[in-house]
Amino acid sequence: MQLAQSHLRLCGPARDRVVGKIQIHVDHTAGLDDLRREARRLLQSSPLWDRCQWVLQMVDSTHQVAVIQV
Repeated sequence: MQLAQSHLRLCGPARDRVVGKIQIHVDHTAGLDDLRREARRLLQSSPLWDRCQWVLQMVDSTHQVAVIQV
């Protein structure tokens, strides 16, 4: 798949970046698409985000909750 040039952004060296994460515990009925949209909205509104990359993923699951990491 080829990406449009306008979607590419060069990020600084890894040593110049602070990487942070949050984990939230949600019910299994929580929609990942809704969580992803809200995470994107919050990131885009933050002056602290360098706009290089982000990811939302499920990192663990129990019988009661799913653990989502941004």
